[in-house]
Amino acid sequence: MEKFNDDLGDLSQFKILNFDDVKKGFLGTDPFEGVRTNKTFQEISNEIALTTPFGKHSEFYRELREIIKGQIPIL
Repeated sequence: MEKFNDDLGDLSQFKILNFDDVKKGFLGTDPFEGVRTNKTFQEISNEIALTTPFGKHSEFYRELREIIKGQIPIL
């Protein structure tokens, strides 16, 4: 127990943060900023499929169709 107390005795290497420092560091930072996209899952899947040797013949590639409201899509 004595060694434990000795290790905690010198805390000069650590900076003590106040609440303003912590708040400034967390607000306004978005950890997912580089990951977010407006693409659909299918668009992302197609991009990945096109980078494979199979290209448009990949099982994960699907032709994207424009869907217009009020029309029945042709399959």
